[in-house]
Amino acid sequence: MAYIGLNSWMIARIDPNTKKVITDANAGGLTGNVANYPGVFNVTLNDAGGATQANISNLQGTVTKTYGSNAVARAAAGTPEPTVALGANGLPFDVLQRITGMKPDGKGGYIRSTDPEVNHCALLICTTDWDGAERFIGFYDGTVTMGNTNIQTNNQSERITADTLTYTALGVDSQVGQPATTGSTITSVGAGGKVQTIQTGNSVKVYHMWSAAAKGFDRKAMMDEIFASATTTTTAATTTTTSSSTETAH
Repeated sequence: MAYIGLNSWMIARIDPNTKKVITDANAGGLTGNVANYPGVFNVTLNDAGGATQANISNLQGTVTKTYGSNAVARAAAGTPEPTVALGANGLPFDVLQRITGMKPDGKGGYIRSTDPEVNHCALLICTTDWDGAERFIGFYDGTVTMGNTNIQTNNQSERITADTLTYTALGVDSQVGQPATTGSTITSVGAGGKVQTIQTGNSVKVYHMWSAAAKGFDRKAMMDEIFASATTTTTAATTTTTSSSTETAH
């Protein structure tokens, strides 16, 4: 399974308790640019200078072996703890501040405090496979932190400091509960081109993969699953979308 290039990545702020997308900008939601999905921002060439990376680590938990009578008696996998190094050439100022948990001051600025509460976001990455079909990796819940920012002077060439972020996946339980924090046996379930990682101890979903070439692929169902409750009517969505992005994923 090869991934070729990076089309885009989408992100939305979600409520930490319900895991639903925050659609109201006045309540901390993003000014979205995805038709019919208010609060969801798609990092595209037109709206953010293009997505530059989505480097995913730790998609599967560490396997622990238990020995008995000089042989392996049991093998169990711990909770997968994915992290994603995200990059974009130029995220809108408000989007960058909000997804990293900065608090608006009402005067055009955002404040970082020592409040230990983390920000919660859902993430959907879009790439393509060897044959050109879109592939998606969606994360239900996670927190976003800023990377280092090395601002340098221009010289003979323009010096661009791109946006770098780290997304740490948390996962949600099957009843849309609190994030997982403990390890347990993991079962990978694959059907129709979909792979879902579930923590069997308390049914924690961490991420979900899709292939647009798989039989039965449903783009709307994918969007509704990752960006729960963001769906609305076309008329309502026009107030939070831009004309440059009308597709749910590109």
